[in-house]
Amino acid sequence: MISSKIIAVVAVMTLAACSSTSQGVALGVRGSPAWNKTAPKADIVAYYDQKRDYELCTSWQKHPDSPTLRANIADALERRGKPADMCYRPDLDAMQAAAEASRPNSYVPPPAARKPVNCQGYTIGNITQTYCN
Repeated sequence: MISSKIIAVVAVMTLAACSSTSQGVALGVRGSPAWNKTAPKADIVAYYDQKRDYELCTSWQKHPDSPTLRANIADALERRGKPADMCYRPDLDAMQAAAEASRPNSYVPPPAARKPVNCQGYTIGNITQTYCN
């Protein structure tokens, strides 16, 4: 038998992952990939139309794997009379994909503390030299 505490925790977690819309509730927080897929079109339009261009491009770059989110941003840019691909930077997408691919799949502990660095410096005239080991 499922305890009432477990049901309460699941209910709170489910509601915390939702946001209210003009027509009820959508999955995810406003602007998230899940919200972009489940929110009413009018809410999506209003959300992106109130964002500044740089905020749209920042969101675009944060979500290279969400074509729905990027399509909504492109629509917002077109409504402003700007090119739909204004935020598209294939070089950044490639860099993010490479970073994701090189990231280890398991936890790697941080390296041991580094030994202190000893620096010595001297000045000759108006030139200062510093050497560290």
